[in-house]
Amino acid sequence: MFEEAIINKYRYDSAKGKLTTEDLPDLPLTSLDDIAIKLDDELENHTKSFITKVSKKDSLIKKKLDIVKYFIKLKLKEQEEAEKAAQLAEERQRIMEIIDEKRDDDLRSKSMTELKKLLKKHQ
Repeated sequence: MFEEAIINKYRYDSAKGKLTTEDLPDLPLTSLDDIAIKLDDELENHTKSFITKVSKKDSLIKKKLDIVKYFIKLKLKEQEEAEKAAQLAEERQRIMEIIDEKRDDDLRSKSMTELKKLLKKHQ
């Protein structure tokens, strides 16, 4: 799919002008969505028939749309993974804070003699 797009120099209309297939991975999700909507609209505007052959133009639009949808799916997956990683990091930070609180509580519960012994041990 990508080989054909690169060899045939597919171009995609965007707010920034014509883009190449190689440009697509660098676009934000909203820009990819805009391009996909335009391509889908182009397909929708053609007369559909189940008995006539698909035109070359419709076939090209469909291929372009499939490529853009691939990158949308990829970006959504990356976004989901980043959100999960952020959530895990937040949970880890919270656990570390609780561990620190427990250590403080443990130290506070020790007698003066035990604290002095610990202090000597750490010198």
